[in-house]
Amino acid sequence: MSERRAQKGAEGGVLLVSQQFAEPRTGIGTYTRVLVDGLLDRGIPVALASWESEFPVAGHRDLAFWSLGHRPKRDRSPCSFHTFGRRVARRLAGATETFASMHFVDGREGHAVVGRAALTRVAAVCVGSVHGDYALHGPKSPFQARSAIADPRRGFWHHIGLRRLEARTLRRFDALVANSQATRSAVVDGYELDSQRCTVAPVTVAHREAAPAQLDGSPRLLFVGGSFRRKGLQAVLEALPRLRRAFPNLALHVVGRDAEQPAFERKARDLRIADAVVWHGRVDPDDCASIFAAADALVVPAHSEGLGLVHLEAFAAGVPVVAGLDGGVGEIVQDGVSGLQTLTEGAEVARAVHAILADPSLARRLVEGGRTVLASRSVDRFVDGVLGAYGFEGAEARPPAPTDLVPAAR
Repeated sequence: MSERRAQKGAEGGVLLVSQQFAEPRTGIGTYTRVLVDGLLDRGIPVALASWESEFPVAGHRDLAFWSLGHRPKRDRSPCSFHTFGRRVARRLAGATETFASMHFVDGREGHAVVGRAALTRVAAVCVGSVHGDYALHGPKSPFQARSAIADPRRGFWHHIGLRRLEARTLRRFDALVANSQATRSAVVDGYELDSQRCTVAPVTVAHREAAPAQLDGSPRLLFVGGSFRRKGLQAVLEALPRLRRAFPNLALHVVGRDAEQPAFERKARDLRIADAVVWHGRVDPDDCASIFAAADALVVPAHSEGLGLVHLEAFAAGVPVVAGLDGGVGEIVQDGVSGLQTLTEGAEVARAVHAILADPSLARRLVEGGRTVLASRSVDRFVDGVLGAYGFEGAEARPPAPTDLVPAAR
């Protein structure tokens, strides 16, 4: 297989499959943009299979497009990935093109394709990316769901179905690319996968120069995420009353969309901090860069995080970070070095944020540490890691370079 993969890699291009490109809404969209640009810069032909709404994109004339039609109005799976997978399978059935590699940027979306004859006819190797172990952390019983999810019945069965789909689909890929060592270990152990087929590519982000946005409040905290509950927004809201005693004009800016937002708005009213929270909803990437540039700290103390590209975006913008403890986030946010890590609890979050806002020298040291971490994760290293999973000649998957950093005093 490796010889065949290398030979095809020299001859053909790559078919990327992703629901996000023109308008990145999560880390998967950012991942897709960075990977497309990195492959094209290497002179590797790339085709992208996605929704009609994701094209055209300025500056990507060399990118071929496989339209999968318009997004469905009714599909209760996350980001419509059930429908998306079936559309990919249908498109492959009539394909005449051939590729060295087919890469599902979200491996779950290969559920209707991986292992099918139509795929082996179109691509020599099929690769899936894994961005977290969230399904493995889902409620194992309705009683757990009752305290963790707004709609316990739907949430419980959703996680049961997702775990089964991931276990079945991930085993069928020729290779898997994880976003962190923590994600790799979790899915290999949790789904009993072949560890030799799962590598890590150190994904990074591209810095966007932007003028600071005009935001309410001083200081200004920033929360960015599309899954408010998992990302720890409740703990951030619970931290605000304590923080406002020291910083009366403090404001929290929430970027992202979540169906549970009304519940969090009620929480803010119950805590009597509704006037200190600004809900921005989904924001264009350029506008988001301006919001980052105006923030005094990024606060995303997630319960579980595969890696957290939002922290890399904060590093690029020169914004100090407060992050959670679980998952792969510790591979980039090193406590006291490139950010502060905390339990996902209101009092602990307040303590970490206060340390940054009250000590400008600490904030500067954390920003410098973040930039050092980001510098160790170049686009070239990321693309090399992905090409290694494809089996392209001369490429290998490898971890990010070590960063000899010293923890900042707290």
